[in-house]
Amino acid sequence: MPREIATVAFKIPGGGASYIPFHSKSSLLDYDITIFDPSIYEFYGLHEDYRGKPCLDDSHSFRLKEQLEHWRQEIHGALIAGKTVFVLLNSLQEVYVATGERTYSGTGRNRQTTRQVALCRNYDFIPGGLKVRSSNGTSMRLEGKDNVLAAYWSDFGDESEYRVLIDDDKGLKLVITKTGNQVAGARYRFKNVPGALYLLPYVDFERDSFTYEKDSKVFWTDKAISLGKRFVGAVVELDKVTLQSAESTPMPTWLSSNNDYSLPAEMKLHGKLLKIESQIKSLNKEKDEVLSKISSETVLKGLLYEKGMPLETAIVEALKLLGFEASQYKDSESEFDVVFECKKGDYLAKQRARIPRPSISTSYGNSK
Repeated sequence: MPREIATVAFKIPGGGASYIPFHSKSSLLDYDITIFDPSIYEFYGLHEDYRGKPCLDDSHSFRLKEQLEHWRQEIHGALIAGKTVFVLLNSLQEVYVATGERTYSGTGRNRQTTRQVALCRNYDFIPGGLKVRSSNGTSMRLEGKDNVLAAYWSDFGDESEYRVLIDDDKGLKLVITKTGNQVAGARYRFKNVPGALYLLPYVDFERDSFTYEKDSKVFWTDKAISLGKRFVGAVVELDKVTLQSAESTPMPTWLSSNNDYSLPAEMKLHGKLLKIESQIKSLNKEKDEVLSKISSETVLKGLLYEKGMPLETAIVEALKLLGFEASQYKDSESEFDVVFECKKGDYLAKQRARIPRPSISTSYGNSK
């Protein structure tokens, strides 16, 4: 039966895999094999720099942190289900993200708001954490004898490069630098988890020479398609070897579904799990309420860019904030964008004024 393969944040020339954007909420349980390119550039948006690194605004900060947590949970769930996950070790990306906290100093006109930020890395989605450091090169070799990557490396060793080096000893070393024996590739297995996580040196499928343009459309070259098909085949074979080495007999249903056979420590952990799931449910509800409030509070930003009905809604809210009684008005004879009144009389608004974009100055504070 064909293996279902997904690629996250990159596409493989020649097909053979389903493409998933990094910002997607897709489940990895639908696939047998998942391959990640941990690039987070799509979350940068409009940003300032802080300590020489990009500093994301509140909206992009929230989206990035939420997405990293989503993939961490999905990878963990896939490994528990016995799936194989591959990560092509792309360059380390570090950005500052908002923590949601603010501190205040001074009074009156001298009052200053400091937005608290914390450092975030594109590899924060790896379960259990992963320490990497930036380093570039192509001179590598396999570590040890009977290396599980032997067949893969014979085909893709020359196509691989390291963009980061791994700085922890949690996994099985698979690829090291020819000089210095630094770890450039590894396999992680977690206790009592049948799946495997491979961290592989990067293979670049986005080289300029891999595409050409015709009739304003972009196509893969034959060389790129050939490489992509070979890569899919090599990954599938590596997955087969991994599954064979981790084969175990599944627990029978009569045993897994009968509480009479539950061990004391197992029952205690199940109770703890139920408590955690209850807390998650409560936090998700609180999260939804906060998101709803954020949506309501940002209506006024529509004054800067909206048109039509959304602009009218923003104008009404702005007038209410200024102390007017305002609403939209429509009957069988008349229609006005906004009707507002104050102590001096009633007004009808039909023409929209262009509101200049304000100049905003922001301070940042590092939250460790």
